[in-house]
Amino acid sequence: MVRENASERRKRREVRKSKKAKKERNEQLKESRRCRSSGAAHDDDDIDALLKELESSRRKLEKVTITALDGAAQPALRYNGVFVAHPTDDALILHGGERYDGDMQHVFDDLSVFNIKKNSWKEVQSPLQPSPRCGHAGVTRSAQGGQLVVFGGEFASRSGSVFRHYSDLWVLDLSTYKWECVYGDAAPSASSTKQSAAPSARSGHRMAFVEGGKKVVIFGGYFDNGKSSPRYFADCFLFDMDLRLWIRVDIQTGFYSIPVRSACLFLPHVPSTGRSTAEAESVVILGGGYARVRQKGENDKSVCYQDMYKMSLTAASAGDTYTVRYESLRPTGQSPLTLQGLRMAQTVHGDAFGFGGVQEIELDETSIQDVFSCQLVGLSVTGDDRLRWFEPSVGHGKMARSKEQGKQERRAQDAEERKTRRRRRAKASSGAAASGSTMTPASASGASIIIEPASEVADASTTGAHPENPGREDELADVMQGQEEGQGKDTGLWPCPRANAGVAIKGRNLYIYGGYQEVGERQVVLSDLLTIDVSKLDEWLCLQESQSHTWLGSDGSSTSSSSESDSSSE
Repeated sequence: MVRENASERRKRREVRKSKKAKKERNEQLKESRRCRSSGAAHDDDDIDALLKELESSRRKLEKVTITALDGAAQPALRYNGVFVAHPTDDALILHGGERYDGDMQHVFDDLSVFNIKKNSWKEVQSPLQPSPRCGHAGVTRSAQGGQLVVFGGEFASRSGSVFRHYSDLWVLDLSTYKWECVYGDAAPSASSTKQSAAPSARSGHRMAFVEGGKKVVIFGGYFDNGKSSPRYFADCFLFDMDLRLWIRVDIQTGFYSIPVRSACLFLPHVPSTGRSTAEAESVVILGGGYARVRQKGENDKSVCYQDMYKMSLTAASAGDTYTVRYESLRPTGQSPLTLQGLRMAQTVHGDAFGFGGVQEIELDETSIQDVFSCQLVGLSVTGDDRLRWFEPSVGHGKMARSKEQGKQERRAQDAEERKTRRRRRAKASSGAAASGSTMTPASASGASIIIEPASEVADASTTGAHPENPGREDELADVMQGQEEGQGKDTGLWPCPRANAGVAIKGRNLYIYGGYQEVGERQVVLSDLLTIDVSKLDEWLCLQESQSHTWLGSDGSSTSSSSESDSSSE
């Protein structure tokens, strides 16, 4: 009999644990479905009651209320919200989003504005504003004093088992911070009439302005009410900002649609030499995305697309309808589209920059590992419209972040040292960690994470001295390894790995806000704000550090909402 080495035995144990966890998750899913089919729902799953309660609270406001947050105070932790640059002021805008704390799902409806010069946030509340949502899309334009336009999204019950998707479109006047519902249930009677050319309810879709900001184009997304299989889309819609009407969009004769998807890249094309401005203003670069594809006789298959297309919109002679055609693009360079949750933003010249993402690595038939990225990526559009992926060099022409191979080698070298530290702390520690814990992303980088026992934390919002916690630092070491390796002598600070970070460009600066990563079964939501000048690419600067928060679940609890794969990629 061949003797197994330690590595092989460890792998076998991991497989057994994975199979056991998979069986437990399946049992929980079956029980959840039985409860739904029998009508046994928790009080917290009454979405209508929850939304009515929130609306009643908002209606008590007599006018728009703006509250400046003191010092380093920040909005509540969240991801999957809208994060965009203010079109006329030196500011950044954050709207909506979600967070799971291990016990309850939180979905937000607040609007926050970050003043770049003052390095501070302010919160805006209005008597009339969109319902709480996440996975929605938003874009800004400078017309009429500056406007933010948002469409769709979803709301989840506190247990994360019941969902509602939206099909409403809202416009925020950035000069007064007053919301207006221009299409949907909250719109005036004339505008709320169902239009045949309007999109269905969805989230994970993408939006962009075309024709110089006169029209909004919406593409793709998904719908999942938690009761049936998710439905993904590849349809296209136009909304006329002046006429306040939806315009029908048909596939151009001789062309075909593309595969359904959500959470794709969606970048309006910037005019280049040799092309008329009018033509370029109706072109969008589309790529990547995620979907679950049905397979006959088998379970749905997750697909992370790596294709790219040029979407061209053309008005019909009468002007009341449009046609769309998709032409395949083959960018040069190494594509990052294997990453889910990669967000990108554009400069005024058309080049795009993005950060982070997560990739699922299948270890075997029953085990999947999520690998989070801390890579800064760029997409260049040349004069002849050819695309090129590149990895920007930061700090004296050197890329401080190590390549994946180097990361794996260093992790192996440090493994023994971490084990030694863990054994020493285990001897010095008394008592086991409590089930709840505070995750405190703190330090000069705003990204190093320390998990403290809840019993030893006086205030979850305060970062103080961190007691020794032997089973946690070692667990976090691998997750934060990319952060440590990114802090080379030439570059100093580098953002830690994350997915679904808010990404925006204002002027010459790229801004990265929050996102999330996972430590075992725990979900760590970040709220740090970092920036880099993309014209210089000299160094990252941390404007605000992440705040601490308490994880209420156990190590084995689920951290997903209705569509775990979708929420991680929107």
